[in-house]
Amino acid sequence: MTLHFNLFNIILLFGTLQGVILSLVLLFSRSDKRQSRYFLAAFMLVLAYNSFGTFCWSSGLDIPWLGFFDSLLPYTFIFTVGSSFYLYIKTTIEPAAIPAKLIFKSYLPALIDLVFRLCLLIYAILIKNRVLNGISAGQIDGLYRPMAMALMVIVFLGFFDKIDSSIQKTTTSSWITTVRRTNACRQVDTGFTYSNGADRYSLGGYHFQFHSV
Repeated sequence: MTLHFNLFNIILLFGTLQGVILSLVLLFSRSDKRQSRYFLAAFMLVLAYNSFGTFCWSSGLDIPWLGFFDSLLPYTFIFTVGSSFYLYIKTTIEPAAIPAKLIFKSYLPALIDLVFRLCLLIYAILIKNRVLNGISAGQIDGLYRPMAMALMVIVFLGFFDKIDSSIQKTTTSSWITTVRRTNACRQVDTGFTYSNGADRYSLGGYHFQFHSV
């Protein structure tokens, strides 16, 4: 087996190593207690896995187990890209921890794809052993792959829209809070006493009220 190296696959290889190292640091960091680090690590691992697969294709590196794994689950991990990125953004801009129900719903497309691929593998084994008769697993896979590619784009765009909505919601909430604080500070009662009667003093739009004694 002869490997072919060029600038493209060398960059992919270094990107893969960087992604794996960063993911491991995030996963096993004891000082970082943020929930967002797990979703960022999951996002980086999927990118690293995909980059390594592209590196193998570009360089001519043949790894049998990786080829089998990629043919068995070609899209399952890619389905998690939008989910992980959305959950990472959500846990970053919102202080509250995300409940398990939302995490399950976010990764549901990937879980559905995983269950389908495992069922297809079992079906292929049964067809090969002549326990069942019917359309081949390869034909089913050929029909499913174009639909899965379209579904990946739709799912990712759906999560991208959720990310945009979360950012706008957080930005609007922060702006409203800032306006409320600004308006509350427009009238400031100092509580000081002034011997010659009540007086008001303005500075930069803020009004200070002095009370007489």
